[in-house]
Amino acid sequence: LAPAPPPLIMNESDLQIQNAVAEKLVNEKVQIDKEKKRIEQEKKRIEQEKEHIEQKLKNLEEREEQINKYFV
Repeated sequence: LAPAPPPLIMNESDLQIQNAVAEKLVNEKVQIDKEKKRIEQEKKRIEQEKEHIEQKLKNLEEREEQINKYFV
């Protein structure tokens, strides 16, 4: 025989506890979503900065090559 299913009717304190837990989890999910969005924005900013720095380096290397032609 299978165990009896839990009662369908909950007492009010059990329902309040479940609501409090659910509210806490929803709030935590909202905070996680905000943090993920902030991190994605920071990642995008860092990637743009990286591209800018790589372009500056490329320009410097090209200029260095031009200057070195005078010394060969």
